[in-house]
Amino acid sequence: MTDLSEPASDTTAGATALPADYEVFQRRYLMRAASQLPGRQARELDELARRAYHSAEYRRPGEIVLAVYDLDGDRTAIDLATKDAPYLVDSVRAELERTGHLIEHLLHPQIVVRRDDQGRIGQLLDLADTAEVPAGAVAESWMHIETNLIPAAEHQVVVDDLRRVLTDVHNAVDDSPQTYQLIRELADRIDADPGEFDRETSAEAAELLRWLADGNFMILGHAAYSANELTNPTRSAAAVEQGVLRGEAKISPLELLPAYRSGAPLVIFKSPMVSTVRRSTRYDCVTVIAPGSSDADARIHVFLGLITDESDDTVARVPVVRRRIGEILNRSGARANSHTGRQLLAALRTLPRD
Repeated sequence: MTDLSEPASDTTAGATALPADYEVFQRRYLMRAASQLPGRQARELDELARRAYHSAEYRRPGEIVLAVYDLDGDRTAIDLATKDAPYLVDSVRAELERTGHLIEHLLHPQIVVRRDDQGRIGQLLDLADTAEVPAGAVAESWMHIETNLIPAAEHQVVVDDLRRVLTDVHNAVDDSPQTYQLIRELADRIDADPGEFDRETSAEAAELLRWLADGNFMILGHAAYSANELTNPTRSAAAVEQGVLRGEAKISPLELLPAYRSGAPLVIFKSPMVSTVRRSTRYDCVTVIAPGSSDADARIHVFLGLITDESDDTVARVPVVRRRIGEILNRSGARANSHTGRQLLAALRTLPRD
């Protein structure tokens, strides 16, 4: 990783010469500056673009380039460049807000480049954000962020925090095809083979997994444990770790024991861990027990993510939830279409989603 936390001075002193196609970079980098950095003079914008270019002129595959420096006595700037991916801006914004750094301005261009074997920019491509990226080129997300003044002693902390967040974003996005495929495969497995659980409960759990995978759950991480790994306190590492769990975030097997011993094939609960991707809130944790040929072969799969469907009018149609609502109505003796039943359903819809 590249970290630059030097105070701003002469940004071009000792820098390498600008390439012949630098004008492409400058135009793409400052394309939205009029609205995102309002009131700036052309010379100031040119200096910002030059500094950003030189900070990320070299970037190897997978590298996250970060630079933190003070603009003046009231503002701090953060420049970064990384491979383009979803959720980058939202995740950076959430992390800075979480740590008390107010974002005043944020410039976010996409730059398409070809780099040589050393990671140096060899060609700048003048492509629209929606254009197809040609072979051998890569779309990169560059940001220039201006915040309230951050003390110089905290600059490296900001760099480390943002690097951790951006790494989590890339890990979650890169692994998402596999994690979504897995959650659908688990739905099919527990539907076809309920194992120690009754068939109706497993079928309903399978429907809930499919509902979650169908755009209602943003899967950000996954781990899998055997029964022995869960119950052996000397082992804390999962056999499989994907998404954010490839980074610094780790789940203790002890947190999963209640779900494993619950007597249910699927359990959803709020994790004490806070998401670093998209928004800073506690993860929703989905645990699934996949049956094996014996109790020792059974595995518990845990998915960390964010449930995205919060609309009130669908709560009675969510698998498993609808069954619980039916049980509550049955115990109350109220018909769903009666006045009392409608009042009860309305009350259930207002319950906290956590």
